[in-house]
Amino acid sequence: MFEEVLPSIRKTGSYTDPTTLSPRKPLTKHLHTFKGEPRIDSRIIAAELDVTTSNVAGMVDQYAPQFHQFGVIGVQTQFNAREGNSERYYLLNEDQVCFLMTLMRNTEHVVNLKQRLVQAFSTCRQQQHTDSQANVEKLKALLIEARPEYGLIIRCRKAGLTQMQTAGALRWGEKRVRLAEKKLIQAGLLLPVQMSLALEG
Repeated sequence: MFEEVLPSIRKTGSYTDPTTLSPRKPLTKHLHTFKGEPRIDSRIIAAELDVTTSNVAGMVDQYAPQFHQFGVIGVQTQFNAREGNSERYYLLNEDQVCFLMTLMRNTEHVVNLKQRLVQAFSTCRQQQHTDSQANVEKLKALLIEARPEYGLIIRCRKAGLTQMQTAGALRWGEKRVRLAEKKLIQAGLLLPVQMSLALEG
């Protein structure tokens, strides 16, 4: 117990039992997408642990080869006006964060942070899945809406007709043809005119 208390006393001159602290806010809002995956700023972890940013950065530096095994480390710098120098910090993915936390002793404070980090990344994955499903449903709706025009438009395209010629052949307004083609292109069912003609040529 004394080993847990001593660092806090040295830093702040006092000690607060972590079990008496009120629950902190969820960390989900601190997750940001970097290189296609959710990441968390190492400065947030430092603040949650009540240690300096350089302490956390130092751990990442010390075990850099191991951290790299879990993906590219997002190295960032920001000018610190108060200290007059550039501060280095890291954007860590879920696996890197988990590894970082294994390097720390399981005090009540650390265990609480581990739990909140796991919850944050889990919530983020669920949200990404929900968003992905929503995009799939949106695409399905787009396909259903575009389907009646698909066969007619594609036949005209293959025949090499322009939008104006297609409109005349189908007895549609040119605007209607343009909108139908736009929907098909968005759905990935039709290439833009220039690309399509180049491929067909």
